[in-house]
Amino acid sequence: MEEEQQEQLVTRLVRLLEASGETEVSSQRIGELAMDALRAVDDVAYVRFASVYRDFREVEAFSKILADMNPLPSAEELLRTPKHAVKPTPAKERRSKNETP
Repeated sequence: MEEEQQEQLVTRLVRLLEASGETEVSSQRIGELAMDALRAVDDVAYVRFASVYRDFREVEAFSKILADMNPLPSAEELLRTPKHAVKPTPAKERRSKNETP
């Protein structure tokens, strides 16, 4: 992520928080807003930030966040997509997507 993009993202977050009118904002709220903003701009920066912010200690945490970023296509999407364009999902990944947190 370029430095200019970082500065723009921070500026947008500051403006958003100022516009909310809240006099105090929790660090948790700021972290969640930062993750949402990063996800919209740069997937790699989002995963890096989330891994530190949420204190990932196991591979499963990374797998879950990556799986959430790339949801499985719906049945309708599969039916509309040519068969050769659909990549099969490994069984382990399918199981983890079906689990509830």
